[in-house]
Amino acid sequence: MFEERPLLNRRKPVYGLGINDADYVVRSKLADGTRAMCPYYTVWMNMLRRVTSEPDYADVTICNEWITFSRFKEWMTTQDWEGKFLDKDLLDPNSRTYSPDTCLFVDRHVNNVIRNNKGTGVTKRKNRYVARYGSNNRHIGSYVSESDAIDAYKSARLEHISSLALEYDEPIRSALLRMT
Repeated sequence: MFEERPLLNRRKPVYGLGINDADYVVRSKLADGTRAMCPYYTVWMNMLRRVTSEPDYADVTICNEWITFSRFKEWMTTQDWEGKFLDKDLLDPNSRTYSPDTCLFVDRHVNNVIRNNKGTGVTKRKNRYVARYGSNNRHIGSYVSESDAIDAYKSARLEHISSLALEYDEPIRSALLRMT
């Protein structure tokens, strides 16, 4: 699908940072008019975009070896990545670097747990505190006291993450259990 081409010495840096040293065309126009992009390049490019363009990633870096596409692709081909998301937070929640030591691929369920791990899950509505949890914002309950709502949220979160962890092998299982 992706044709070979001579390595171009004068390619622009991807997002002002990355070096696309692929010896093939990473974006192709197919016979039916649709466009296809190399899946390895897509993941690499999205990582670069987040680090260079998104405010929440202002202090996040990429290790030197992953600045070069071929090095990132080499690592990615050894991973179970299809249909999954690149994650730098699960193994070490304090990690601010994308690297082979800090990253792995996670499925949608684990990714949602990581993304929903911020905040208390509690909002104030009129004179009550409402607790919600999860990617579907599941209603847990409505409480008079904020602390009761936070406790209910934490309990629902703990139960969900603990049961989810049992579905995975290491290192994902241990990383999820550390979140509880």
